[in-house]
Amino acid sequence: MAKSETTARRCAERLESAAARPAPVDSDTIRGAYQIVLNGSGTLPAAPDVFAAQLTGHIRLLIPEIPVGRMRGEWLGAAHHVLARVHQLVDGDGDAPPMAARMWALATYCRALHSLYLHSPLDGPETGAGTRP
Repeated sequence: MAKSETTARRCAERLESAAARPAPVDSDTIRGAYQIVLNGSGTLPAAPDVFAAQLTGHIRLLIPEIPVGRMRGEWLGAAHHVLARVHQLVDGDGDAPPMAARMWALATYCRALHSLYLHSPLDGPETGAGTRP
């Protein structure tokens, strides 16, 4: 195979691999979304259903980015608590709270996941449960 064909094949493989990866975490956008609710005046944003869906999307993006397999101690306990509650919120387990309470919960747990993503120490060996780039 010619060198140019090999190079072209490798480039195509890299593009396919990049397309298969989830979107990168945009911390500024995520932070802005939860701060609208948590730092707001107590009023819901316009189109609360759309905004709740946006927060849910941020949560779904962050869940696989939490490096649970490398966490230890208090960080691991916090991650387990946050992930368990997030799954209840996102998957709709239990009674549906009023929209204002749901928005507050989504924003609070989105912030918690974002904090775990940004600040959790990666001091343990990888166990296959998640990594942060």
